[in-house]
Amino acid sequence: MRYGPLLLLLLLLPVLLVGCAPDGGPPGGGDGTCNSNGVCELATESCQSCPGDCSCCHAMVVVGNSGVSTPEAAAGRPDGKSATFGVSGVLVLAMGQGIQNQVGFDFNLLGTVSNGGGGGITVWAKDSLPWGGSQWFKVGIWAPGTVTKTGFDVGHVPFSGPSFSEIKLESTPGASAKLDAIEAINCKN
Repeated sequence: MRYGPLLLLLLLLPVLLVGCAPDGGPPGGGDGTCNSNGVCELATESCQSCPGDCSCCHAMVVVGNSGVSTPEAAAGRPDGKSATFGVSGVLVLAMGQGIQNQVGFDFNLLGTVSNGGGGGITVWAKDSLPWGGSQWFKVGIWAPGTVTKTGFDVGHVPFSGPSFSEIKLESTPGASAKLDAIEAINCKN
């Protein structure tokens, strides 16, 4: 009888784990089925349990561009293709799911900023959901000489919504950068 609670837990554990995403969170989207067509269909697919189709934790679509070559290369998962910033480039990307404010870094920029004597890339975030308004908040600078992955924290930014859903990158004079992808660290539904 003294092993009763432990035995019950061991019997229920497989039942509790069924339907959970690999990260331990519940699946998002609809029923979690995958169409396997390479398109993230948030209404019917779970991004966490359908990673082949969904890039919920990455930028999904370009919503603004000026002076950036191949801007669409920055959308989606890291793939070695890059959006290239010109002298005064501005790139706005919408995330598949909002960036949650957690302890430490909240999202990463994957790419490089050259160290050719120019400035860096100013990083902005906003919550474009209905209650978030349209105000951009400066998150930081993607500094020259940065290679591969740079983390940013939105913890110091005042906002009323649950998450940030758009990122804007704006090159300063002389900056040269290549952005492969943006990834949220704690993607949630």
